[in-house]
Amino acid sequence: MERPCARPTCTNPAAATMTFSYTEQTVWLDVLTVEVNPMDHDLCLMHADRTTPPVGWMLDDRRAAFKLPMLPLGISQAS
Repeated sequence: MERPCARPTCTNPAAATMTFSYTEQTVWLDVLTVEVNPMDHDLCLMHADRTTPPVGWMLDDRRAAFKLPMLPLGISQAS
């Protein structure tokens, strides 16, 4: 089942999960988690891309670590 974006009035499907730590003053963006956690915030792609941390905090966008380059069909990486 598709999960909705946590932003009010947004009807887009969630594509990322945002978590944060007050003690570390860090916000993390990850690919959408499989497990639903009430302490996490699921965001659509647009809202995830627009996320900015509070002043003095760090944003760690870990979604890029999961992105793999797409190759056209029939082309191998060794070519």
